[in-house]
Order: sequence, then C-alpha cells, then structure tokens
Amino acid sequence: MQTVTELIELNGPELASMPARMTHFSNTVGLTLTCVGRGPPPLTISWLSGTGEELSQIPGIREELQNGSLYFPPFKPEDYIPTVHNGEYRCSVRNPVGTFLSPVLSVRAIVDHPFEVMILLSSDSNDLIIEGSPALLSCDVTPSFYSQFVRIIAWKSIDQFGHATEILENDSRYKIIKDGSLLIFNTKHQQLFVCIGQSSLNRKSQVSAPFLLKAQGGGRIVPNPKRVNLRHPNSLVGQENVIRGEMGKTTDITCLAVGSPSPTFRWEKYHKGKFVPVTSVLGSSAKTQGPLLRLTQTNPFHNGTYRCEVSNSLGTFSVDYTFLLESNPSLVIEPRRKVARNGESIELSCNLQANSSLGIGLYNNSNVDFMWFKDGKSLNRKIGQKKSPFNRKLQIFNSKLEDQGVYQCFAEVLGAEGVSQSVHASSSIMFECS
Repeated sequence: MQTVTELIELNGPELASMPARMTHFSNTVGLTLTCVGRGPPPLTISWLSGTGEELSQIPGIREELQNGSLYFPPFKPEDYIPTVHNGEYRCSVRNPVGTFLSPVLSVRAIVDHPFEVMILLSSDSNDLIIEGSPALLSCDVTPSFYSQFVRIIAWKSIDQFGHATEILENDSRYKIIKDGSLLIFNTKHQQLFVCIGQSSLNRKSQVSAPFLLKAQGGGRIVPNPKRVNLRHPNSLVGQENVIRGEMGKTTDITCLAVGSPSPTFRWEKYHKGKFVPVTSVLGSSAKTQGPLLRLTQTNPFHNGTYRCEVSNSLGTFSVDYTFLLESNPSLVIEPRRKVARNGESIELSCNLQANSSLGIGLYNNSNVDFMWFKDGKSLNRKIGQKKSPFNRKLQIFNSKLEDQGVYQCFAEVLGAEGVSQSVHASSSIMFECS
C-alpha cells in the first residue's frame, strides 16, 4: 500500500477527448471513433457496449484497432447490422488507480442517398417583393430527412451574361446567415442565384437550378406590421418571438419588411428601463446591417428584450422579441480526490450546476436522475452503501481497500421542452497505510 506522499502523486484517469455524443456516418466512407486518455501511466483504452458489455471483434464490420480506436469499415447496404451500425457504445480508460467511463456514445450509419438542393423564397419573406426591400432565400434539401446531413457551402449570383460570382462574407449587398439562407439587403428588378449544398457524410456536393428573383417597382405601399416577420434560426420556445441561443455561439436575427420608399431598420435593446441602440449596450458583440442583427460570442449579458423598428416616410412600426441564453448544465463531485483510512466513512456529493441566467430551478433535483459508477461498473444498492434522496449523494460506511478506485456520477437532466441532457463527473478514492 502506498504512503500518503505517494498517493498525492497519483490521480485517477480521465478522458482528454472523446467523440460526439451522436455520430452519423456514410456506409461508403466508414467511421473511426477515438478516445484519448489522460492521467498517470500506463493507460489502457477499451470499448464497451452502451450497457457495459465487452465488445467482440466482427472482422470487416466492427474492429478495435491496436491504437485503441473503434473502426467501422465501409459496408454494402445489404451488410447493414442494426445492433452494430445503429448502436450505443462507451469507451473507458484505465490506469493503476481505477477506470474512467465515457457517457453513452451513439453511432448511426446512413446508407448513401442522392439529394438535391432547390432555392425557395423563404416563408419569412413577404409574398410581395419590392425593389429596394430585403428578401430572404433558402436552399431547400430534398429528400427532407437528408437535410440534417447537408450544409450550404456557397451561394452564387449570375449576371446577364451567364457569369457566376460567388457571394463572399464581405459583400455589402448580401449576407449568408448562420442557417445557410441568403439575405439580400436591396433587391433589384431581376436577379439570378444558385446555391451549393454539401453532404457532411460523404462530402458530395450538389448545385441548385438557377432561381430568378423578381421584384416589383413603383407604387407607394405603407409598411404594415402584418408584413413583418422575425426569422429565428434557433429552435423556438413558447411564443414565436422568444428564442434561445447557445453560450459562446452566434445568433442571426432578420426582420423583413417591404415598403416604398424603401424602409430603414433600427435595432434596440431594453436596458435600464428603456430601449437604447443595441450597439451602445453590447458593443462589438452586436452587429447590425439593415434587417440583420448578429449576436456574437453570446453570454448572459445578451439576454433580454430586443426591438426591430422599421420605418419609411409613410409610417413606422416595431416588433419585439426576447433572447434567452441556454447553457448546458455541468456536474461536480465533492470531494474531487479523497485519501481515506481503512474503516473511515466516506460521502461523495454530486452537485449540478446550471447557468443562473436561465434560472437554476430549471435543473432542480426533480428534473434529474443521478447514477453512480465505480471503475466503470454501475453501483447497485449494496450492504454498506446507500443513496440519499434523488441519488445525489453516495455514502460508503466502514470503507475497505476494495473501495479504492474511480467513482463517477452521471446525471440525466430533463430540460426545456422535455429535452434530455447527460453530464458526468468523477472522483478518486485512495487508501493510505494505517
């Protein structure tokens, strides 16, 4: 048994990196899953099923490589095995202190499928497009089920001579927003566009047929609030003017209106009892360009109510919406490390932390299911161990050398709209000579 000094130098293993919780791949490309361990050597990486059983080699279908990666070779559609190619896995890393287990990692193989892209006038644009007003074009993917695997990588404008010019980020006439749509700031009488979509599974690309955007000129149309739509690339929660963003990400909001004379746009944020220009509150993290508001590196300070004010010489109106930042919860086990004596009682506490700007009540214990593991094995109720209400605490009475190892707490958190998230944390327990 080690001395206290030797134990201080020891740490349980951890995973420095691991695959995404859900990974899709093409049957013509295959997939390699890699976990990287961290901690005092020697480190050993191994793979398990989602329920914790050791994996068997299936040559040509699923193989554990010598470098510790899990490899799914390309396969023919007729060789698809649901339990393998649409399965759940875990990787573990082991060292002399104990074993650290990853969360469940889901794998889903997609049999190659042809797709097409087609330009549509976004439903958030008005049916009537007037010269000088903004418009929004979307690059639609068919079949629809394949759209989640296609990224819009480019838009091009085509002149009257048939020459195609790629639309760049610094083009003042257009903006490709975060969902891949094309925002046109100042529509002309006739404009021709194409879009290009690329599959994230096999890197194959498709170019749309040319789309002719026609805008009407003349007329004196008074802006009407019913003709304004707010576009929310993020998922909607509750009312349509409430949106959620992710911590540190970028959110694009477009406020579309038509009018003649051409309308102007003003963006404001509610601050200290009144609406003020959004850039005066958020500085460079908020960028406005006509009907577009772009929030970058979002943090809790971006939460609040925003106003899009649209006006021309014939009238003014505004639309408000609320932005809420969504942050993934995290877990912390206390104590992080414990050097114990034989016979000592030990208590580990699994504490859930959430973004206070969303309200900590969103992640209260009634929304959480806690699960405990020791060295990669699920801890059921045993003599000398009991779990507190909601399983947040693990108590070990009259501890023995066999209790030494790496303990992990996993939590399934039921968040907004019933969406479940999984988080985990670990702690190491070691014993000193007595």
